[in-house]
Parts: sequence; structure tokens; C-alpha cells
Amino acid sequence: MNFKGFRKHSECFGNPTREFLTKMRTRNIPAIILLTLTLFPLHAPAAGDATKEKERVIAQARKLIDKESAGPSDLQQAAALLEGIRARFPEDVRIPIYLAKAHYLMADPEQDIDQEYPYYEKVGRYAAEAIAINPHRAEGHYWHGLFLLKKAQKVGGLQAFFIVKEGIRELQTVRNIMPGYDHGGASRVLGLLYCRAPEWTPFGNIDKCIQLAEESIRIAPDHPLNRLYLADAYKKRGDKEAAIREYLAILPKTGILPEEQRWDYVQGITGKLQSLNQPAAESK
Repeated sequence: MNFKGFRKHSECFGNPTREFLTKMRTRNIPAIILLTLTLFPLHAPAAGDATKEKERVIAQARKLIDKESAGPSDLQQAAALLEGIRARFPEDVRIPIYLAKAHYLMADPEQDIDQEYPYYEKVGRYAAEAIAINPHRAEGHYWHGLFLLKKAQKVGGLQAFFIVKEGIRELQTVRNIMPGYDHGGASRVLGLLYCRAPEWTPFGNIDKCIQLAEESIRIAPDHPLNRLYLADAYKKRGDKEAAIREYLAILPKTGILPEEQRWDYVQGITGKLQSLNQPAAESK
């Protein structure tokens, strides 16, 4: 029976009972609070358990996303894990960052942009969410920049020019505050942009391309893509010796790639070396 109900029924017992209840309510409040917290410590352990669960889920999702041979099923499983905790932890910036990365990797860059664009749209939404939570975290700007470049590719025309400029600003932000993210990813992507853009656009600049590609090598010299893009840039500029040097330097580093990707890389690099009249025996 609670105090309220007991008090109602105790009216017939007179003043002694009322005085007892008054004293019990006033004098014993600290003791009652202490006893309640001791017997029923519900909130702190519950919060601790929730935090542990969040960290476990994030670690599991990140492991799936970052593993070398991550396939569509791994990435989809990681995204489902993160979505399962996203609503409960809206202030944890890591969740939308990893969701953005997972969806970017789900898209196939070799396929038509219209077919793959739904993945990139999700990248953009999650990256914007991460920036809103913490604008000082480089990762959100990185994935947002990559989304904008894909958006420009899809939109085309004059509008694409302004979207590319916005994407460049995002990637420059990453270069300034976290240049090592994604193995020098901001420098690598910007270099690729300046290399592949037509020369009649404001973005086609082979010298900028090589400068940024060399920067990515200084940041992450063992990452095969960094050396591949630099070698391609040297080849485009007509610097044959430098291109051969970089192509040859890639081959020993392909061991970090999944087996199916490694074969494609080796075959592609061998073909590039042959196009430069580099004897196949020296390319091994």
C-alpha cells in the first residue's frame, strides 16, 4: 500500500498516526533515497550496457567495412547493424560516417552512374548528417566531397561546374585537417580529378594532378592506388621514365589487395608497361 492510500485510511486513528507519517516523510527521505538507489540501481548500468552494445555494434560494422575482401553482403550487413542503433545514438558521428563509407563502397564505379546513383545519394545524406553533428570531423567532409563529384558526373552541363567546385572545397578541408584519411584520399581524389578533367575546363591541370598525386605518395607510399594514379599522370605528361618507375613500384605492393583485385592490377600494370615498351621480363 502506498503512502497516499495509507494516509487516507489512517484518518480514523487520530493525530498520532498523522504525526508519525509526517515524521516519516520528512526525516527519513535521505535514507529512503539511499535505500532505493542501493536496491534498484537501474539507470547507470542500463546506460553502461547501452554504450557497450553501441561500441560492439560499431566495431563489428567497421570490421565488415574495412576488411580487404568486403563484398556487397558484408557492406549491407554492416549498414543494417549501424541503422539498428542509429536512432538511439543520434549524436555519435561515427555512425553516419561509417554508413556513408559503406554505401560508397556498395556502388560499382564501373557501372553506369544512373544505375549506381541511389547509393551515392545515401552517401551524401549520411555525410551531411555527420557534418551537422560535428563539422570539425574530416570524414564527413571527405564522403560529402566524393558524393558531390559523383553528383556532378550525373548532372553534367554548367550546373556540374559549380558542384565540382563545392566538392573540391570539401576535399581541401580534409587535406587541411586530416590529410592521412583513407590513405591520403583527399589528395588522391583531387589529383585524379585534375588529371581526368578536360583541359578546356578550369579543372584540367596535369601539373596540379602530379603535385597532388605525389602528395598522396608521401602520405601513404604503400597504397597501390596512390602510385597507380601518379604513374598514369606521369604517362599522360609524357614522362616515360617516371611512369615506368612508378608502375614497377606498384607490383610488390599489390600483395595487400584481395586476390581477385590483385590479378586485375597486375594485368593492368603489365599492359601499361608494355605500352611504354617496357620489356615484360623487367616488369615482373
